[in-house]
Amino acid sequence: MQQEQSYGHFRWIIGQPIGLSDQNILNAFTHEGDRLVDLRYGDQESNQRLLEQLEARDSSRVYLWVDSSECFAKYRDHLVPQACLIFGSTSLGEKARDSFEEASLKGYKFGFEVSSADQARLASKYGASFLIISGNEAYGSVSDKTSLILSQEIIPSTLLPVIVRGSLGPYAAAAVSALGAAGVILDTPLLLAEESPLDDALRKRIENLSPTDSLTLGYGLSKRFRMSGQPGLKSWKAMKEKELAILTEESDAELASQAVVSLYWEHCQNGFSEAGAELLPVGQGVPYAAKLARRFGSVLKIIEHYESVRKKSISSIKEAFPFAEGSPLAQSHQTRYPIVQGPMSNVTERASFAKAVSDKGALPFMALSTLASDKVIDLSLIHISEPTRPRLIS
Repeated sequence: MQQEQSYGHFRWIIGQPIGLSDQNILNAFTHEGDRLVDLRYGDQESNQRLLEQLEARDSSRVYLWVDSSECFAKYRDHLVPQACLIFGSTSLGEKARDSFEEASLKGYKFGFEVSSADQARLASKYGASFLIISGNEAYGSVSDKTSLILSQEIIPSTLLPVIVRGSLGPYAAAAVSALGAAGVILDTPLLLAEESPLDDALRKRIENLSPTDSLTLGYGLSKRFRMSGQPGLKSWKAMKEKELAILTEESDAELASQAVVSLYWEHCQNGFSEAGAELLPVGQGVPYAAKLARRFGSVLKIIEHYESVRKKSISSIKEAFPFAEGSPLAQSHQTRYPIVQGPMSNVTERASFAKAVSDKGALPFMALSTLASDKVIDLSLIHISEPTRPRLIS
C-alpha cells in the first residue's frame, strides 16, 4: 500500500481527464484525496456514474466543477457528500444565491472561479470558502492573463485560499506557491501518466503536441477558450471562420461572447471521449505530459517531483533572494541590481532611455536592428557607466 504523502497546507489537485469515467488517474494519488471532476464536460449519464464511483470509494477532498445553477440542479441528487463545489464567475449574482444557500445547507463548501480582484471580493461576500483562478495557459474557459499575473493581482486582494489552474509545469507551480497560492490543479501535464485512461491513439496525438498547438478562441471577448488546434486543421479553420463571422456580424459584445461560448462547447463538450476529435481540451503545458511521463511514469512520482521543486525553489528564495541588491547576477553584470532591461524595437534605441535604466542600477540593452545605418546612435556619446556600455547592443 502506498504511504500517504504530507505536503503541509499546499494542495495538489488532480484533474480527471474530462469526458472519461475511468478513475485510475484519480485513485493513483492518495494524499488526502485531492481530486477534481469537471462536470461541465461529458454527458450526464457518464458523469453520474463517475460520481457514484467516487462516493463509493471516498468523498474526502473532492472538487466538483458545477459552474452554474443549471449544472448544480442537474447533478444535485448525485453530488458526492462533503465535496467542494466550484461555480463560475457568471454565477456571481443574486439569481444564483439559492444554489449557494442550498449547497451550504447540504454541507458542501463552495468556491468561485474569478479573474479579477473585484470578483474575488464579490465571491467572499457570497460566502465562498476558496477561489479558483484559471490562467490563459489552462484548457477550456480561461482568462486573458497568465497564471502568474492573475496570482499577483488576486492573491493579495483576498483572505480566501486561492487555487491556480493553469496547465503549469513544476517551476511555474512553485512560483505561484511562492506568491501565496494555496494549491495547484494538475490536469493536462498528467494526461500521459501510467494511470491515464487515454487510449493509444490519443496518447500518440498528445505526445506530438507542442505549445504552439494549443490555441485560443474568443480573442477580444470577455470569454476565451483554449484547446488543441493547429492552423492547418480543417476543424480549426472552420471554427475560426465561424468565430470571425460572429465578431463581424454581432455588434453586441455580450451576445458575441455567448455565441463563441456555444461554438466552443459544440466542438469540445465531450472532452476526450469522442473518438477522432481533432480539437481537444488541453492546456498550453501539454508538452510537459510526455516529458513527465517519460521521466517519472506514475502520477505519484510526478507529484513528488512537483513538490520537490516547490520546496527547493522556496527554500532557495529564502536563503538567497535572486533580486536582492548585489546578488551574484548583479555582480557578474557589474550593476546594482540583477535586472536586465529587454531590448524593444522603437523604444530602447534612445540614449536617454539606456542612461535612465543604467542610472537606476539595471543593465540596459538597445534594439538597433530596425534602424538605418545612418540612424545608429554613437554609443560613445552615451554617458553611462563603463562596464555596461559593451553590453548595450542587441
